[in-house]
Parts: sequence; C-alpha cells; structure tokens
Amino acid sequence: MTSLSTGYLWDGLVAGKKKDFLVLPDARFSYADLEQAVRRWLATFDGAGIGENDRIIIQSANQFATISCFIACLVDGVTPVMVTADTPPLRALSLAETVEAAGFIADADRMPDRLPSATASISLGKPEKAKSGLFSRGKTDWLPGISPDPATREPRLPADPDGLAFLLFTSGTTSSPSGVQLTRKNLFANLQTISRIFDYDGHSRIFNDMNLGHTDGLTQGPALALANRACLIRAGGFQIGHLEPWLETVRKERATHFITVPTIWAMIDKYAGHDDYFDAPEFKSLQSVAAKFPEELWGRLEARFDLPIANHYGLTETVASALYAGPHPEMGAFGTVGLPIDCEARIAPGSTDPKEGELQLRGDNIFPGYWRNPERTAQTFTDDGWMKSGDLARLLDDGSYQILGRIKTVIMMGIIHIIILACAASIVVGLRRCWRCISTPSSTGSTKYGSGEERSVHQRANGM
Repeated sequence: MTSLSTGYLWDGLVAGKKKDFLVLPDARFSYADLEQAVRRWLATFDGAGIGENDRIIIQSANQFATISCFIACLVDGVTPVMVTADTPPLRALSLAETVEAAGFIADADRMPDRLPSATASISLGKPEKAKSGLFSRGKTDWLPGISPDPATREPRLPADPDGLAFLLFTSGTTSSPSGVQLTRKNLFANLQTISRIFDYDGHSRIFNDMNLGHTDGLTQGPALALANRACLIRAGGFQIGHLEPWLETVRKERATHFITVPTIWAMIDKYAGHDDYFDAPEFKSLQSVAAKFPEELWGRLEARFDLPIANHYGLTETVASALYAGPHPEMGAFGTVGLPIDCEARIAPGSTDPKEGELQLRGDNIFPGYWRNPERTAQTFTDDGWMKSGDLARLLDDGSYQILGRIKTVIMMGIIHIIILACAASIVVGLRRCWRCISTPSSTGSTKYGSGEERSVHQRANGM
C-alpha cells in the first residue's frame, strides 16, 4: 500500500466513481455518491463557520450521514467527536461543552434543546425521496438538513501527522469519561498494518456491522475501506432471530473479510444452521475483535468453517489493534493475544517475574494522550515513553503474550496472582457495553470496548 495521507484518501475517493463504497440493507452508495456527500458537508461546514482543527459532535442513526460526515472531517481537518445515537441529550451536550464543539450534528429528534452560543446546530431530517416525474425516478436525499449544494472549494487535506484525526470518549466503570486523542499518524499507521497483514486492496469487500461509534466499527469499517479503495458492507445490525439472512449477506454481497466480536461468534456457533457462509472463492479472512476470544470457541469455529480465525488485541489508545494471533507468519500463537506487529510490546521492567507483569506498548499507533487531562496521560505512560495497558500478561517462549487479567483486579502475593471474583460485576458491565457495540450498529458513539478502567472485558484474549 502507498503511504497513507489525507491526499491519498481523497484521490481514491474521487477516482472510485461508480464503484461500491457502502452497502446497507436498504441502499447502496458508490464512491461518486460519497464524493457528492463530502462536498455537501464541506459546504455545510463553511456555512456554519466550522474550520480546520475545530471539533464537532456527530450523533446520528443515519449511517450514510455518519460515515460521510466522518470522512469529510478526515479530509478537511475537522475533528469529529463520535456520540452514539442513543446517548441522552444532556450527556451529549456535556461532551459538546467539554470539547468546545464548533458544531453539533444530530438527528432532529436527538438535538439538545440548548447549545452553547458558539456551537452551530446542524439538524438532520429523515431521508427524503424526491418526487418521480414522467420520465424520471425520484432519488432519495440521504442528507436532508445539510447544504443541498456541494462546496465550490476542495477539501483542505491537512498533512500534519500530529493533527487529530478523531476523538473517542471512554466511559470507564470507575472514572469519568476521558477523550482518547487519535492523530493522523496513529490512524494511518494502524490502517497500514491491518491492510498489509489481512491483504486488503481495491477488490476487498469488508463485512463489518459493528457500532460506528467504537473504534473497531469506525476504524476497521469506513476508514479501512476508504484507505484501500474498497467496499464496506453493513447488514442492519445483529439480531438472533435474523441470524440466517444476516450471515447470508456475506455471500450475497461477495464479502472477502468478515469481522465481528466474540459474543456474535458464540451466537453463530450455537444457532447458525449452515457451515458454508464463507465458502466462496473470493473470501479471505475471518477475524475476531474487541473482547476475549475463548480458546475452545475459537478452535470449534475454525474446525466448523475449515478456515483460520485471526484474533486482534488492542485498546482505543492503540486506534484498533496492536497484537495479533492467527495464520499470518507475523502473528502469534493460537489461544493467545499474539505478537505485536509494527509496534513494540514488553512486560513492565522490574516485575518480580521477568516474563509476567503489566503489558506495555509503544509505536506509531499509540495515542499521545487524553483530551485536556495531563494527569491521567502522565499516569498512563512510563518515563521512557511506553503506554501502560493495565493488563497483567505473561510472555510465552515463542514471543506470544497471554492476558491473565486486569492489574487492578489482581492481588499481588509474592509471585502468586489471585484474580478477585468480585470483578465479575465489572465484567458484566463490560459485556453489556460490548453487546451494545454490536447490537446497535446504526448508531455512532464514543466508547471503545475497553479503555482505561473499562478494559476488563476488551480484548481479554485467552490465558485465564
């Protein structure tokens, strides 16, 4: 892949023309549709006085509006702050105040009654189908409420690698929400790694139905598709009673990559009626992200579908993924969280056992810090620049890592680690969050499955 930049993203977007960019259950959008939408967003930004480095809140159940606005922000240097569609208005308003948002983009029925005086209100209506004429069919406007006309200027295409690509707010179990700042350098580094090891290209059709407000849904969805000039497939959200049609979308839309969370993998294992959903010549990769992938389930699924499954480990603070286990020669062993790729991992120096201790990470995909929270940022990094993951890990002989638990839920007694059963309550909370991430994919939001305090569930892959 060519080195990523905002200019590369824009060039690919413009060149895509009639090629599929986004497939939804009730609509499909070409790259030409995306270009037109982005240009309308640029005109909307200009009309609202939203400029480069300004922050805007995006809260919409309209997936095309959310995705096209996010991409417009990327190529124009505006920083999107993603908020789930079902976030209570007062909470969304609080985030707008926290980031001093220049704009608040939301569905009309979710727009707060009052916004700060410096925050422009951009209210999205329901998609509207134009009236058909005698010789023409009406075309649906999927972006009612924004400028009907495209901007006359080109996007700014910011080149500063340290500029913010987007902000995601975590909602930890024992701490107040913190804004994870992800730069263009962070985003592009992680996209390039994921693209390379999973063989994404312009022919890829990525099935990813996860919540757009969480980094695996956002980064490994529209951002990954755009970076590879590929197509993103979203099937309307997982529902157990709709499992077969949901899975049949994979072959119907000729998906090449299938990405979901262990909760859904477990449902597929238990309730799916067939074994041939991924039996197609174009199909390349099964992946599990965002939570612990039980080794027994992992092995059973691989045997059933006769395909390897790659497991990702990462945090919001790593953009999406940092360690990988699976079939690629650079990945780690089955049943672990794997090996770091294009970044570094270590056990915290000074641990009683040099092969067991806190997992620490360093690399271009590691975030620079929390939004206006220098104290928490300082607590998260070591003096020599490594990010503390908060996970207790074991380094295996082959270099793979195993996660044993959260540091804060472990009693240290010499070299004996006792996992506190009381942490089950926080695990339940985390599982609820993980379920929300995949059960409401049409909404956008700000909570990664594990960041800071809430990582008790996110990517606790194996080794317990």
